[in-house]
Amino acid sequence: MKKLVLSSLVVGVCLVGAVNAQLIGVDTFDYPNGAIAEKNGGDFWTWDNTVGDYTNGKSAWKLTFGNAVVQGQALVTNNGAALRHYGSDLNRAAFRAFGVVYYSVRVEALNAQGWFGVSAYDFENERIFFGMPGEQEGPLGNFGIDQIGRHFTNIPVEQGRVYHLIAAVDFEGQQVRMWVDPDSDDWDNGAADNSADLKVTYTGTNWNTGVRLASDGMCRWKSVIVATEFWDVVPKVAKNPSPANGAQEVPTDEVMLSWYPAPDPENPDVPNPAITAHRLYTNFDNPDDPNLYFVAEIPNTGERAEYGPFTLETDITYCWRVDEVLPDVNDITGVLWRFETVKSTPIITGHPSYQVVEEGGTASFTVEVDSMSPPTFQWYRYVDGTNDIALTDSEKISGSQEQTLYLSNAQLDDEGGFYCIVSNLSGIPVTSQTALFGIKRRLAYWSFEDNNPNSVVPGSPATIVYGNPTFVAGPVGNAMNFHTGLDMLYTDPNETLSYFDICNYTMTVACWVNTTNARTWVPFVARHGESGQGWQLRQGSVAGRPTFTTRGTGNDDGTRGDRTIADGNWHYVVGTFDGTDQKIKKLYIDGVLSKVYSEDTGKLLRAGDEVSGLINPTLLPVGIAGRVTGDLENMTIETWNIAGAKYDEVEIYNYVLDAETIAQNYANITGQSVCVEQPENDLDGNCFVDLNDFVIFASEWLGGSLIQPNL
Repeated sequence: MKKLVLSSLVVGVCLVGAVNAQLIGVDTFDYPNGAIAEKNGGDFWTWDNTVGDYTNGKSAWKLTFGNAVVQGQALVTNNGAALRHYGSDLNRAAFRAFGVVYYSVRVEALNAQGWFGVSAYDFENERIFFGMPGEQEGPLGNFGIDQIGRHFTNIPVEQGRVYHLIAAVDFEGQQVRMWVDPDSDDWDNGAADNSADLKVTYTGTNWNTGVRLASDGMCRWKSVIVATEFWDVVPKVAKNPSPANGAQEVPTDEVMLSWYPAPDPENPDVPNPAITAHRLYTNFDNPDDPNLYFVAEIPNTGERAEYGPFTLETDITYCWRVDEVLPDVNDITGVLWRFETVKSTPIITGHPSYQVVEEGGTASFTVEVDSMSPPTFQWYRYVDGTNDIALTDSEKISGSQEQTLYLSNAQLDDEGGFYCIVSNLSGIPVTSQTALFGIKRRLAYWSFEDNNPNSVVPGSPATIVYGNPTFVAGPVGNAMNFHTGLDMLYTDPNETLSYFDICNYTMTVACWVNTTNARTWVPFVARHGESGQGWQLRQGSVAGRPTFTTRGTGNDDGTRGDRTIADGNWHYVVGTFDGTDQKIKKLYIDGVLSKVYSEDTGKLLRAGDEVSGLINPTLLPVGIAGRVTGDLENMTIETWNIAGAKYDEVEIYNYVLDAETIAQNYANITGQSVCVEQPENDLDGNCFVDLNDFVIFASEWLGGSLIQPNL
């Protein structure tokens, strides 16, 4: 039987062929203005699914709630809904949990508030909703499917734009699907092979008897088709446009438009042989005009058509359409295609980088930009994202409107974030990332002297005591003793927030610890966040051996320590991290860098771990002897993860301490010498190459041990 050819005209659907047994109902709302209730025009709507033919009585539209009227050959719903069943006898018209039912609607959101869409009905019950589900942010949201849980596309709804929606209820494939603005390149070969923008598993066994059009707020419905084959609802229009629909960064010179003719209504694999010409419409002369204007008529050759070239402007979204000319019938109106020309807006290719300088030093921040017109710069100091301060040149600041910003004689009150807004002749500004700046310093220091559990660095967050830790003697004055599963310290979350964020770039964390508990993965000092955030100086995967964990950096847990510390003695454990320049982190025990040697050759494999970037940020506080998890509103003290230990001289720096400084700190407290790097020819192990090493070398000079083979 000959298929029904349907126009894709955005203002209606024109019937130009014979009856197709796969069409359930077609309505273009070609009624006099007035209420939709009891209107029964359109084609078909007499479907009898018991025999698969049109032997049922014709159904009529019903007003299910609110306001739904015909205006200008369209159905307008305004906080209202209209329902039409497939035939007047619902039991005979019903699909009983088998087959596929397709809906095609053309809808324009005039003043949509909250939701609008087309619904699959089961007698008088709504089962599945396709369109813009409600309860999204703002009056408009994204297209999606509802009633079986909300599922969304990434396609936003625009007010005043006509959309073509196709929805499928696939009982056989146990799936529902939706297409937004499909064209003749889209397809549906069942649940496992289709081009739908959204597909959701559906296992409902309810019947399907009708279609409802509804909205909260005002929508205009220009047509509705119900069918059992995808080919009956997909547009038979020109396809495969170039530039592609939705293309971005299209060059503006010598723009050629091309497309493939509409497919044959009888065979989607070949062009429609009845097409005599293509009519091209664009808004190229006035992109602000939503209407398209006739440009040219191009004869149809059955091959890909082309027209141009055009010279266009930058930074503009252009629209065009190709209508197909048929003899003696209305044109097949094409779908609306859009593309964006190349942006003249500035493109930031290099963001300002993190800076830590000595007090009184100079910091510099640079932004790298590609721009089609001369760029301008304005630097800002970050406050809260709303009240940020636009910088001007002064005694301390220079380059506030240049590519590089300089901050001289830097002091503690200059710490914070700096970013740049770049503009050009496009009038569209772009904003760089915010670069954190700090004075090179110790951010926090818990000495525990005078029975004080707080950090003694001015301005550092207050410390909250959890449980009942006690003060005991340590390597330097007092220390604190924490009991297994009971005691820990953590910084005040309300004061911490961003205080330690600069450590995500570079940092050092150090502590003296005394424990006999060799449990794995228990924290010493940690700013731990959920889902791979933060850092932890802690026991590693081998009992008694520490490690330095930095989340999101690659080598997250890093090399474990090369010796145990769970021996009841005081040990100095230090972790350093540089995610910006050297991109490496290291672990020190008792002033000496932990290294990894080959078990086969004894050769040094690595003295530190390469990292790929910065530590993933977290808002959670720093903990000592334990860690805090969750989020700021639902924090959890991990008592199960507290191992009994004594702590002293806990420090956090916003830069990397070098090996000599770490060794010196250990030597100063213990009074013991430390060999930072043993020289290659140090034969007696005293960290010097001297005459004694020569004596050892000379004494063994003639002591050969070569074994000769027996011949």
